[in-house]
Amino acid sequence: MHEIEADLIEKYQLLLQKDPKSQVFAPLTEAYRKMGLLEEAFRIAVRGVQYNPNFGGGRIALAKVFLDRENANGALEELEKAVDLSPDNILAHSLLAECYLKAQKPKEALRSFKMVLFLAPNNEKAMKAVRKLESLTADEYEDDLFEMKQIPQIDYLRTEDPAPLRPVGERQGSELERILSLVDAFIVRNDIEKASAALQESERSFGAHPEIIKRLKLVNQRAYQPEDLSDVELPSRAKEELDGKIDLLRHLLARVQRHS
Repeated sequence: MHEIEADLIEKYQLLLQKDPKSQVFAPLTEAYRKMGLLEEAFRIAVRGVQYNPNFGGGRIALAKVFLDRENANGALEELEKAVDLSPDNILAHSLLAECYLKAQKPKEALRSFKMVLFLAPNNEKAMKAVRKLESLTADEYEDDLFEMKQIPQIDYLRTEDPAPLRPVGERQGSELERILSLVDAFIVRNDIEKASAALQESERSFGAHPEIIKRLKLVNQRAYQPEDLSDVELPSRAKEELDGKIDLLRHLLARVQRHS
């Protein structure tokens, strides 16, 4: 161990001994983790998070230990809490996206990588991931839209073999998910005004849903610190696919608003 690292660890340990509730547990956890002392890192991180449950940096430190211990579920839980506590933390969103990939949750990974791109428009890793995941999840979106087309719209007087209605809560959840997908698409295109308008309308329809509030915070932050995404080069096919999805989602949003 290098002398500088030893001095830092000793400093962190002394600070933590003086104040067990200090947030210095996070860098101390990271130092032990890099040294391969996972048990000690885990012990310090767990205790630190117990004392500081609302400290996003502590949640991230614990999540990294979970990842080194090959506990993906534990890492996911901590990172999901971290992004809720610190919605502008790029590292938290990036790690969460990678965890979703390991957990084979491409839609969730795509959403997290979009948040990384929203916070850091020139992040090459996020741009590549979004392009790839957009193409991988395209079939899922198409299937979903195909199923929606089977819902009768005009011949509602039919009485034979009526399609069973989904519970109201389930319908609302599906509609909200589509609205949030539209908002995410606006965010990636840096269309903050439309994203904000869609979020405000969805808040009136669905109330203070955590996913709505989280995006409102990010959109408001971006409104005061605008970053241009126009320099981000995407293949023409990717642009066409994204434009098509935005048009479809905008249409769905209009339908939801008419029936809300």
